[in-house]
Amino acid sequence: MLRPTAFAALVLAAGPTGATPADDPAVPVDPVQIVADVTLIDAECRNVRVAFGPAIGILSLAGIRLGDVLPKGSLRDRFEADYKNRFETTSHDDLCGEVVTRYGTKFPGLFTAP
Repeated sequence: MLRPTAFAALVLAAGPTGATPADDPAVPVDPVQIVADVTLIDAECRNVRVAFGPAIGILSLAGIRLGDVLPKGSLRDRFEADYKNRFETTSHDDLCGEVVTRYGTKFPGLFTAP
């Protein structure tokens, strides 16, 4: 198991954490929603790759542990509901286009080219 300082070093080494995102009211600021969305983007979109270090950093900045959204975590039900809602209400084209663009603008380093 990683010590908290080692975990923090891994997150920081992975890239920008979204500590100073650009203001965009169309992009949710709920860190669980963000991680659910980028997890869905990773599963559905072939035009980008998700850099999970910054996504984990977004959780960390909000005081949420990664384990809280993993299976058996205290926020897992919320994560799954957010994931399912985005999957059911957003078309593939919008998810891989507009949503990726908004998140990529607000959180530089969250996505890389495939």
